[in-house]
Amino acid sequence: EGNTNIQVVRKLSLGGTTVCFDGLRSGSIDLYPEYDGTAYTIHLGHTERIRDPAMVYSAVKREFEQRFQMTWTAPFGFNNYFALAMPQPLAQQYGIRTVSQLAPLSNRFVFGTTNEFMGRPLDGYVPLAATYGLQFRAVRTMMTGLRYNAIQANDIQVMDAYATDAKLRTFNLLLLEDDKGFFPPYNGAMIIRTDTLANHPELLNLINRLGGTMNNELVRSLNYRVEVLGQGLEEVARDFLRSHGLVPTPGPG
Repeated sequence: EGNTNIQVVRKLSLGGTTVCFDGLRSGSIDLYPEYDGTAYTIHLGHTERIRDPAMVYSAVKREFEQRFQMTWTAPFGFNNYFALAMPQPLAQQYGIRTVSQLAPLSNRFVFGTTNEFMGRPLDGYVPLAATYGLQFRAVRTMMTGLRYNAIQANDIQVMDAYATDAKLRTFNLLLLEDDKGFFPPYNGAMIIRTDTLANHPELLNLINRLGGTMNNELVRSLNYRVEVLGQGLEEVARDFLRSHGLVPTPGPG
């Protein structure tokens, strides 16, 4: 909006990736940010493991254009990969740093996760447990934000997490290494309907200016400002865009 005459209608908190993607396919939304690893497994249905981020992005970009008439913008630069997390002291007590090391001890712990992660058929809990032989004492599903309170209260001892979660540091959690390469890369980018680009061709070059501007540490710090410090989404986003010269900075007075 700061660089074009386009007025954006924001539809926030729509839910999981399937809701957003269905909205894009139906035309009820024109663009949304997604992860190429999610698109590769969930939307395209691929089951083969590819760890090379460039190959995953290339395949997703090509197939989305062919199958869905949708365009992927340049990757933002961060990889918000899935991981299992547990409290640092507990991991040190049992000598756990990888998911393989967790597996034979998993029956001692309760796992907390979200309904979405439980239901993901290709990169969710069920295939992950089968790959590593995880057999937790119990599995509890809960809202995303409640996992951290549950792990702090020791109601659960292991949880799924994202690499850019702001609360990892706050709650002193260790991300376990995915040593079998179960999860694909999850590089963020924007998906835009091709017919939207036909009507607004300036969009692609504009959003591509975000390419390579973010890394995991930066995104974690931005999330920290919102989730922990309670700052507004628009304020944090605007500060980031201004710091990269992507929107005008107001003059004094």
